[in-house]
Amino acid sequence: MDFKKEIRIIEGEGKTSVIFHHPSLTLFAVDNKTANALRMYIRGESLLSIANQFNTSKDSVCSLISRIKEVTYRSDKPLIWVKRDEDRTLGRLILMNTDCNLRCKYCYATHGSYGLKRLVMNKESTVAILEQAYSYYSQINDIMFFGGEPLLDVDSIEAACKYTNDLLITHRINRLPNFSIITNLTTLSSKFIELVNEYKISITASLDGPAYINDQQRIYPNGQGTFSTVARNIRKLKEKTGQPAAIEATYTRNHVDNNYDYEKLSKFFLEEFGIPCSFISPVIIAPEHSLSILSSKDLYSFRVNTICRTIRTLASDKRPDRIEILSFSPILALVNKSSADYHCPAGLDTISITPNGNIYPCYRFIWEDSPFYMGNIFNPGEGFGSPRFIEIRERFLKNRKSYDPACQDCWLRHLCKACLAEAYELKRDIRPCSPGHCSSQQTLIESLLTTIGDIRMNQDKWQKFLVNTRKVADEVFEITTFKKTKCPK
Repeated sequence: MDFKKEIRIIEGEGKTSVIFHHPSLTLFAVDNKTANALRMYIRGESLLSIANQFNTSKDSVCSLISRIKEVTYRSDKPLIWVKRDEDRTLGRLILMNTDCNLRCKYCYATHGSYGLKRLVMNKESTVAILEQAYSYYSQINDIMFFGGEPLLDVDSIEAACKYTNDLLITHRINRLPNFSIITNLTTLSSKFIELVNEYKISITASLDGPAYINDQQRIYPNGQGTFSTVARNIRKLKEKTGQPAAIEATYTRNHVDNNYDYEKLSKFFLEEFGIPCSFISPVIIAPEHSLSILSSKDLYSFRVNTICRTIRTLASDKRPDRIEILSFSPILALVNKSSADYHCPAGLDTISITPNGNIYPCYRFIWEDSPFYMGNIFNPGEGFGSPRFIEIRERFLKNRKSYDPACQDCWLRHLCKACLAEAYELKRDIRPCSPGHCSSQQTLIESLLTTIGDIRMNQDKWQKFLVNTRKVADEVFEITTFKKTKCPK
């Protein structure tokens, strides 16, 4: 252990600095005088020199350094998730439709087709996919129905639920996977409502806010807006099932022009539908597009502000009655000391399959002649575990942080995340590390740490922060099928 290399000192905006021990994800706040003394020690200056600089005794400086080391090294190391070659547990299997009944103006997936033939799952293909998946994986934690639009064929959803339930009854699996759906909810049948109740399906509905914003961008092929239909179906589904668990929204120029920020948007979903959970993401689209709002550099700044606002809300007098989940995830990772050796689970803990049986690491890697095509379950010798499947999976296994010299000693490695598809789009390489990415991640994580550090100096706010973070994790994440985790008291 090299204490001097393991410590990161981050200066806050006020009189507080944060000391961050990155191997253990331990964070504590100190005054700037203490931080400066520690900086001198890390630079290799003598204890006597430090004592003279701050007009104190050498023993006092020695005691200070010893106390900081004691607090640091008595902390547990983070739980690091590592996917191994022989691991046959799959976190999420995504069953895709490559067709959609909408023509949203910002869609990255060519209006649901991903540039492929427009197809929807049917009962036979769904069962065939699951038969192969369960012959390779011993356990699948979550089955997600995605698109395109997954509700274009409810029979295939029923087939998946019944097939896995039969596996449970016949003791081929130990437990049912969680079932989840991301849907535009423009259709809602009584059969689907029955399935939601019977199999506890977690639903995320796509809606971009009030009608005067949503209907400018989430539209049918004839140009008609979707708000009235989706709002009616959300209310009906909620009355019959308690779902949707969350609403997914894409933040665009229309929101900016109407002075509608993240907070207003999440508040609208709470007040209009009684849904406290929202996934709100800024649109990622060509800068010249009329709905574009941000450059790639500004996207990180936008996210930084959202995360810091969420932290301050969690430390307030009242537990937040609404939360934007994407900004909550890195906070929970830090508080829970949970990490991963991977930037992203694509190709390792997540697999996507299209209606024609094509296998991909993630839906973001689906396009015509994609080099990340992993095989086809309907072609002999091309399914799960085939040479092509193993070859692509190996590329993602070797993309782990512990393999990358740029990541091995980086103080950000336990908290750093990246979309590998976005990395590939930028530089034709799934390795995300680059000066731009790493700099942006550093800005984001330093802001997260200093905001929490400011709260840490106030015991009352710190306790509220921990209590509220625990409640949000237990209540919100449980109903959206994320793994339920406990935060430290």
